Amino acid sequence: SLSLIGDFGADTAFLDQGVVLRVLETLLRNASEHAASRVTLRYSIQGKVMRFVCADDGPGFPTELLEGGPRPFTKGAGSDGQGMGLYLCKLLCVAHGGELHLTNLHQGGCAATATFLLK
Repeated sequence: SLSLIGDFGADTAFLDQGVVLRVLETLLRNASEHAASRVTLRYSIQGKVMRFVCADDGPGFPTELLEGGPRPFTKGAGSDGQGMGLYLCKLLCVAHGGELHLTNLHQGGCAATATFLLK
């Protein structure tokens, strides 16, 4: 199942829609491929930063990915991709004044947090 949780409030956010959608598509696809049964997408705006947190209840990120960050052509176990998805997400976030942060959750699963600087 997929849950979308958050509130943009009354403010209008200006971002490159294509970039945000590309990042979210990759994060949601990765989460749904690795989730046991649940994917959650949370979003918020804090000051001039828009934050998306995509979490799942799967096995979590490998230690080398957490320590070294996403690198080109590096795939997780069982991945059908080319090993570029999270790396491109990181580049797109940084190019838009944000970052991509990966973490494993204490209760199991993992979360990818993408942030973008609002204009």
